[in-house]
Amino acid sequence: MSKKDINSLWDDVRSWLTDATHAAIREAEDLSRRGRLKLDILNISRKVEKQMAKLGGMVYGRASADPDFPSTLGDDARSVLQEIARLETELNNRKREYEAERKKPQTRS
Repeated sequence: MSKKDINSLWDDVRSWLTDATHAAIREAEDLSRRGRLKLDILNISRKVEKQMAKLGGMVYGRASADPDFPSTLGDDARSVLQEIARLETELNNRKREYEAERKKPQTRS
């Protein structure tokens, strides 16, 4: 192989490596941009969920404090209120069970 052929080969390799590097950088930037957008979407979704929960808590607080309030709600909302009341009762029962278990003397094996 002549020196000219070797130089041409190295020029080709250098050119290919340069192109491959640029392509890899572009792809990494695209993935990074998509990743940031996905994180933004998740963060905004989480904020929406928090605000919805806050709104639901406010409505539930009014609905449970005012006996006439639930009558203006639809059946689906009333069933959700009943389910929340059932879950709160179950939660309080479990808390009492936990406290009773916690206060029991520990047995050593």
